[in-house]
Amino acid sequence: MADTDFVMVDETNPEPKPEMHKVIYVVDKSGSMSGKGGAQMLANGIRGLKEKAAPDKTTLVDVVYFSFDAVKVMQGTDLAEIDDSLLAGLVRMYTPGGGTAYMDSLAAEIKTLMADADLHDGKPAWKTAMIYIITDGLDNQSKISREELRRLIGKAENYFIIPVLVGGGAADAMGAGADIGIPKGRNLQYTESATGSRAAYDAAAALAARVQESWDDENAGPVFRSAAFTDEERCASQQPDLFKAPASSKRSMDQIAESDEEEEASAGPRYRSAAVA
Repeated sequence: MADTDFVMVDETNPEPKPEMHKVIYVVDKSGSMSGKGGAQMLANGIRGLKEKAAPDKTTLVDVVYFSFDAVKVMQGTDLAEIDDSLLAGLVRMYTPGGGTAYMDSLAAEIKTLMADADLHDGKPAWKTAMIYIITDGLDNQSKISREELRRLIGKAENYFIIPVLVGGGAADAMGAGADIGIPKGRNLQYTESATGSRAAYDAAAALAARVQESWDDENAGPVFRSAAFTDEERCASQQPDLFKAPASSKRSMDQIAESDEEEEASAGPRYRSAAVA
């Protein structure tokens, strides 16, 4: 090409960017999660999301592990670029211990998303931001009140932030979610079995995919409000394993409570960041 040659660039019709959606997993790592394979279930759930998410849209994934405080172990990672090595890193970083403070962790994620959107005149870069809280127990450590969190979740709707509570064991997802303002359709109870846990993560992936596939800027409100688990997903998530462990191998509720309180006296920041190893 000669020095005087040039290429015309049409800046009036730039190439459109793919729709961007966010999926944030906020995963319980309290003492009661010990021995339950929580990180491996998460890794399998992200694999399921890769299979189900809309291929023509960009999905960015965050992962937060919480007990009495929280650590972000993955941030803004393109789902298409998540491979087995990254998932193995998530598994290695999962070390259960401490109490349960999912309300504080959920509030921190919502506030971060809203602050990011407000930097752009209240117009978020994402179409939807789904936050999955995955826990096996009731919150016993959070500083934020249920009333304050309920108001925050109400404001989050204006930013198309969709909190979802997925609970096993004593979590009482339906009641606990409703108490903080999450619509019942977005709360899912699962049986603490390999079958039930796998089905719960599959349901979470399928819900995100349905929202992405049906998203329409001109019809955003109805799509947002209709986001819910199906009856089939609820049924599948409450299936026991075919072969159960002997009763003697199961921990009592008192043992679970004790393990949740093991590190309650530990000091440190309630929210911090870390990179996947």
